[in-house]
Amino acid sequence: GTAGGPYTVTATSGGKNGTAAVAVTLPGSGPVAHWMLDETSGVKAVDASGNGHTGTLASAMAWTNGVIGGAVRYTSTYKNIAVSPVVDIGAEWTIAGWFTMPLPASSYVHKFVSDSSGAAPISVWHSTMILGVSTPTFVGSGYNLSGLSAGWHHLTGVASGTTTVFYVDGAYVGTSPAKLTSEVAMIGNSVSAANAFSDAMDDVRVYNRVLSASEVAVLAGGTVNPDENTNGLPDAWEVTNFGATNAVEGGAQDDYDHDGMNNLSEYIAGTCPTNAADLFKIADATPDGSSSTGMVIRWSSVAGKWYAIQTATNLMSGFDGWAETNIPATPSINTYTVIVDQIRSRYYRVMVE
Repeated sequence: GTAGGPYTVTATSGGKNGTAAVAVTLPGSGPVAHWMLDETSGVKAVDASGNGHTGTLASAMAWTNGVIGGAVRYTSTYKNIAVSPVVDIGAEWTIAGWFTMPLPASSYVHKFVSDSSGAAPISVWHSTMILGVSTPTFVGSGYNLSGLSAGWHHLTGVASGTTTVFYVDGAYVGTSPAKLTSEVAMIGNSVSAANAFSDAMDDVRVYNRVLSASEVAVLAGGTVNPDENTNGLPDAWEVTNFGATNAVEGGAQDDYDHDGMNNLSEYIAGTCPTNAADLFKIADATPDGSSSTGMVIRWSSVAGKWYAIQTATNLMSGFDGWAETNIPATPSINTYTVIVDQIRSRYYRVMVE
């Protein structure tokens, strides 16, 4: 079959028909917006993801040295970077970037990023220094930033379900029982209030997926799979597979072996990016011969990986159910039987956890 699907299967037994669509989804894409903030001059912050979410600096903001190249300095608590077009974040997202401590004195909530209404998926309550979410009602995580040393620190928020999980300098620090699903319209502040998050910020990223703890550690400069060229692929993996970290067609969004999976997806799936025959795909989906309602899904698997099967009854509403999670790999093929809905269509997708 074709990598990724979708696949539609109709099972018939005893005069009853059931239809299901099966798709393979790899949540291994790079950022949907990435402001490196390395411009050093002018008022535009380029979106390095290639998706065109350009940032425009407020007047009198300044460029400075950062953790990775340059950075932007907020010259007052009223300054911000306006993003156009805004970045839709949806139900699952990761937002990350560097900031400096201590935070500036303010009588308002510090907002790492915010939507066009002023709500902030990552914020800090000004009087307590508690990290949390402004919906716009502030819902804290219990973690207090005031214990951080002066200088640069890395902050990540990861949202899924009904919560937002926070990491500081690559380590988990707390969870807020709230999340936003709107957008990123401003970086480092709210729309027009004195909500500046920090005196300086660097390398701000937005992903439309949940990053793992290991991926967060990489962004924070941890020792887990170092990525010196910050392209999303561990340097050691690039050298092993491509011979260098700057190989032609060796970038995260490139497809070195032209098999339909980009290199980052190959890394997430554990497949070989230089072998077009080695890819994550559905092997087949067939009716279960021992049941009138079962459908057997078989997909290629790799030792050490774990998988999950999500379900949906309406693709417009997204995949909001789970047939199974924490499925260990049984190389080279995994098999799972799902129950086919006899009344309405149900959709399935297999994911690498």
